Amino acid sequence: PAAPAPAATPAAPESPYMTPAVVQVLEHLFPPMKREVAAALLGDESIGAGTVGCFLLRRKEGDTSFVLSLMVHADKVVHYALSQTGKGWVLNGNNDMVCAPVSATLHQALNMLADDKGNWRMPLHHLITRRGVLRNFLKA
Repeated sequence: PAAPAPAATPAAPESPYMTPAVVQVLEHLFPPMKREVAAALLGDESIGAGTVGCFLLRRKEGDTSFVLSLMVHADKVVHYALSQTGKGWVLNGNNDMVCAPVSATLHQALNMLADDKGNWRMPLHHLITRRGVLRNFLKA
């Protein structure tokens, strides 16, 4: 009998100094949380938030899609459901609101939403990460 094929290994990053994209996404992605908790994080200046354009990406509760929470004014945070359908990445489950093609990664979809020459022009200026929140918590 032929020997079994060796298990596939994940592709190495282009540079040994670069973090693989899958790890970067996991560091940036928050677990499911209530809107109020996301809004409180985005208003917390101690973690580098508190300004228009701060945003975080979190899993949607009870779903496989994501929620983009974005501070649009000093006292206002909006939340957009972001999911991938057969038509592409869509906002709020509306197939007429395709913001990126099916082939796009989550990272590319966010870039397309922030593109100042695109249809959406969201002020995605400062990503709040789980690592940044944890680092601040450990300092306290």
